[in-house]
Amino acid sequence: MQLHPGMSWREREAAKKEYFDKYVGGFTSSTASLLANKEGVCSTTPHLQQHYIRTAEHISNEEHIRSRPRSPQATPDIQAVIKLQDRLGRWDQSEALWGALGGHVPEPPYGIVGWRWATALAVAYMRRSPEQQHFCEQSYSKAQEWLQPPWLLKSARDALPPKDCYFELDEEAVKKGTWRDSESINMGKAGYHNFVGKGAGPDPYPRTGRLASGDSVDMGTLEGSADTLTTSATEWARKQVIFACMHEERRR
Repeated sequence: MQLHPGMSWREREAAKKEYFDKYVGGFTSSTASLLANKEGVCSTTPHLQQHYIRTAEHISNEEHIRSRPRSPQATPDIQAVIKLQDRLGRWDQSEALWGALGGHVPEPPYGIVGWRWATALAVAYMRRSPEQQHFCEQSYSKAQEWLQPPWLLKSARDALPPKDCYFELDEEAVKKGTWRDSESINMGKAGYHNFVGKGAGPDPYPRTGRLASGDSVDMGTLEGSADTLTTSATEWARKQVIFACMHEERRR
């Protein structure tokens, strides 16, 4: 029954009840509603509503990860990291471990010994693969004792660059734990060309500008005022696409 003009009061109330009965089950059985009911409050209370919605989304994401089909064995990189853990649950600094972590390793913070930093980096790396969690649980448990002070794991997570970074990493920036600075360093050295995917073939739009005479000039070797040159519309549009992709990647 739908509400429409001309209905009597009794008909309107009956229509409202029918609508309520239709959806009340889904509302009261929702994760947010169940969480609020467990705590003896209403999930639609204005100052609590967003809290329960976010909590329900977090629970849903965790259930989604657990429901993914499990692979029969850990990926090669995760296997390599796990095998390097000693019987006490620690990792030692080694070329094998650095290679398994991607080959770009930041230096430890002041006052943190090498093996403790290596342990934090190994755990941070494994935690980036939630679908591999069931292979890493024992390693996590054994390593917990050595992840001290409390800020160490977060520091390792922030300082360790991704294994397959889409731009070239500056080793000095990596060592300082500021690998994200590599993005601006690359842009300053070679412009957007360092952000084009490897193996994409030759650049169909070479870095050239055109003078008023029509002669072609290498933009990488030319110095002076940029307003003496005009860049082709195609190259300009390509730059905008690259910058948009970079911006989207940073937001993820």
